[in-house]
Amino acid sequence: MKALVTGADGFVGQYLVAELLEQGFAVAASVRDLPPCRTTLTPAHVSSVEWKAADVRDHDALYRVVAATLPERIYHLAGFSSGALARRFASDAVHVNTGGTVNLFEAVVSVREDDPAFDPRVLVMGSGDAYGDAALEGQPLEEHLSLRPVSRRTRSAGAVRGARVLHPGGTHRGGRGRARDDRRKPRRRAGFHRRA
Repeated sequence: MKALVTGADGFVGQYLVAELLEQGFAVAASVRDLPPCRTTLTPAHVSSVEWKAADVRDHDALYRVVAATLPERIYHLAGFSSGALARRFASDAVHVNTGGTVNLFEAVVSVREDDPAFDPRVLVMGSGDAYGDAALEGQPLEEHLSLRPVSRRTRSAGAVRGARVLHPGGTHRGGRGRARDDRRKPRRRAGFHRRA
């Protein structure tokens, strides 16, 4: 099975790439610049990865990566993870976190137009901070909670919360390893299906 990891040279991305390789996945890794700028991966892991350069703000670059790799799973981790940087560069954070996620889903839809059998499962990394102080109030964090972002970074991450719900075709599989009830007729919006 092949996986694509965006933001693969970030903190979480490096560990995910290593874990996927250990589980026997063929891994394609998307980073903004080649070679990857930082890595905790072993030399054997680095050489086992199919590295691709793509800025998530560039739809065409993402299309080329998705079309070249045709992954069965996509782990979208690319984005601003630092609240301090997101506050300092708020416009960039929105373009990367929100626009990058939209570009990825549009790239998947475009590749599917060329290859109707292409139907990857997509996971978009989010942040519990998008739910505000819910954790402090003793609530478990679940997708159905209302968003209460407390910073620009979590507002930009919250803007892509719909991407966890939006999914090309029937690719969305819901929490805890169970498939969501796909029998409901989804509403169409901009090439995506939205969970009712």
